[in-house]
Amino acid sequence: MLDFLFMVLYGLLLWGLTKILQSGSVFIEDLVFTVFLTPLFFYHPLLEYFFNGQTVGKMLLKLKVIRIDGSSASLSDIILRWIIRFVDVNLGMILIIFMGSLDNSDQLYGFFLLSMIMPMPIVGMISIMKTKYGQRLGDLAANTVVVSMKRTFSLEDTILSKTSEEYVPKYPQVIELNDSDIRTIKSVLKLAKKRKGMENIQRLADKAKERLKIDSKEESTVFLDVLIKDYNHLAVEKDENPFSK
Repeated sequence: MLDFLFMVLYGLLLWGLTKILQSGSVFIEDLVFTVFLTPLFFYHPLLEYFFNGQTVGKMLLKLKVIRIDGSSASLSDIILRWIIRFVDVNLGMILIIFMGSLDNSDQLYGFFLLSMIMPMPIVGMISIMKTKYGQRLGDLAANTVVVSMKRTFSLEDTILSKTSEEYVPKYPQVIELNDSDIRTIKSVLKLAKKRKGMENIQRLADKAKERLKIDSKEESTVFLDVLIKDYNHLAVEKDENPFSK
């Protein structure tokens, strides 16, 4: 709904500007309006691609689209989930508007355009309620999931929480990652533990081992927990001694 309101405000602003900047030519006004209105049609894929899995609504609610293994969603993932969005989110409104406009074909085209942005997520809500990770059909097809970026953990669990001075990191190469990587690992790990998605923890651990060139036989959950603890210690140590090697 937040994204829809933002799109409506954008459309109203654009309409107002075309009225203020009247050129005297209806064709030119319609052309300008259409050109600037086109981005609304691609609103979700454009913002999710350029803003790392977030639209305006997701930014406000601290939500983000990622792949099920914790990595960032690719352009093809975003486009695929957007295409299926018309079934997940817009199909209900399209049917309602279409059925109510059968006797008024002149307005059917305008109503159809409205249905492209007006949310009525009947199919998507059913899919979210029935799937293990709360995914709509577009997420299932693109292998993505929407996760919360809110800090719901305690001070001891934060990325830069302090470890004991005697702690010795087991995988020092973890410092090659950044706060965002660790936050993603923690988020996916927490979600997988809660919903018993051990196959996703295994994929995440394998991906981390490959990226950091680590050969470890530890159980995946243990390995990822150690990575987080090692990063905690090394990141805090680096902050306290910025000139140390």
